[in-house]
Amino acid sequence: MDTRLQYQILPEKKLILEYYSGNIYKNTIMYFKQEISKHVAYNMHYNIIHDFRDAELVANIEDVRSFIDYIKQNERTYAQKKIAFITDKPNQVTITYLFNALKKETYLIAETFSTLEGAIVWVGLRSTELDYIHSVLSELKELAHL
Repeated sequence: MDTRLQYQILPEKKLILEYYSGNIYKNTIMYFKQEISKHVAYNMHYNIIHDFRDAELVANIEDVRSFIDYIKQNERTYAQKKIAFITDKPNQVTITYLFNALKKETYLIAETFSTLEGAIVWVGLRSTELDYIHSVLSELKELAHL
């Protein structure tokens, strides 16, 4: 399964949307986060919505632990923010819950959701913005699969 990654930074919403598809490994996410942090509009305090619904997360407990250590040591990206994971497969739920359980002693506030609406409300947007955020994610998915 080909790995496809896309993102959009929405400064007016203080939000970063990240779309993932294919097999996603710890190193894939680390590289992707580095690329996002180089963008001129990037702000380490923006909340993040990760859309993992088209992805297969390939990780074990040690991968999750080392990824959390990586985050904590990265001065460019490590800040207090809300992180929403949108999932729809047991593997995705397991890995994101594991992340949430192991992220103790970090500034990160993370939750796993099965709906986009739940995620956008949790990161501080209004439910009336659902159509807009959905259209941006659809655009990211389309770009990823060109």
